[in-house]
Amino acid sequence: VDQSGNGNWKHRDSLAELLTYHNGQESRTTLQVNGKRSSLNRADLNSTWPISVGEFGALLKLVFSPSSKTVFQWKEAATLGDGSGTVEVLSYRVAHENATIDLSEGNNSLGVGFHGLVYIDGATSGIRSITVEADGLPRSFAMHAVAMTVDYDYVAISARDYLLPVRSTVSLQRGRKEIELNEISFRNYRRFASRTKIKMIQ
Repeated sequence: VDQSGNGNWKHRDSLAELLTYHNGQESRTTLQVNGKRSSLNRADLNSTWPISVGEFGALLKLVFSPSSKTVFQWKEAATLGDGSGTVEVLSYRVAHENATIDLSEGNNSLGVGFHGLVYIDGATSGIRSITVEADGLPRSFAMHAVAMTVDYDYVAISARDYLLPVRSTVSLQRGRKEIELNEISFRNYRRFASRTKIKMIQ
């Protein structure tokens, strides 16, 4: 948290979760809170924390779903942060009447339109990064600005490479100056699957 808005960040809390993605749905189990083992449900955590959902698959699905009627516009070509390749940068916008991201704090919930940038790998057409900024936040709402970034990279699992989220940030502005930042790392990926053979015996 940066209470004065001058870059003087102070660490506040940490959270470790088990994220499972199955049949297009995310589920999360709390493992630790501030370094101590915990079994709290998300609903029981501090409701003011800048905690997000949807980084694994729901965000991309929302942006690229035909029903969102997303307006894309090419901006420029750029180089990946590690210098390993080039990306095509597109801006996008989703109007409130077509789709929303939901912001919640306590009993207050608000659905808003959003805009951002998409960074597409020029060689593979995979998404390497996406940014999201909320539009049309009313002055009466506790959050005055909300932004999110998700970075993707290739992760080796069982001798195969998968393009998966590796980092994410969520920033919230409360009041005129206070900013809260949630820095997220995705680690220890595992893929679970089962195989079945059916033999016909005559």
